[in-house]
This record gives sequence, C-alpha cells and structure tokens, in this order.
Amino acid sequence: MKLKPCPFCGNDLNQQDFWHETVYPYNRQKTIWSVNCAEEVGGCSAQMFADTVEEVINKWNKRQRS
Repeated sequence: MKLKPCPFCGNDLNQQDFWHETVYPYNRQKTIWSVNCAEEVGGCSAQMFADTVEEVINKWNKRQRS
C-alpha cells in the first residue's frame, strides 16, 4: 500500500524502510500500529496510530495540513 507524503513536512514515506521505519507495531501485542515520518530520513516525526495496518495507512492518507 502506498502512503501519501507527510502533510507537515512533505517527506516521501515510501522511500523509508516501510516495515521498520514507517509502519510498525507500537506495542508488543501488535494491537496498535503506527505510521511514522522518520527524522532519520529527513522527516518531522509526525505519527498516526490505529488498531490495524490497513486502518493506520488509510488514516494517514486522509490527513490534511491544517
């Protein structure tokens, strides 16, 4: 699944290591998932959380700059 650029800094999250830097379980039980705009690759540390991988990606892609 492709992610839209970060709405805050414009970083292309698809150029990060998808499963290690971008989308990953936030807790050990894998009941909360995170999308992260990683500072290590020029991002701003913006994050989004949800219960599933699909949900967190969909939430990220619907975000808008305020």
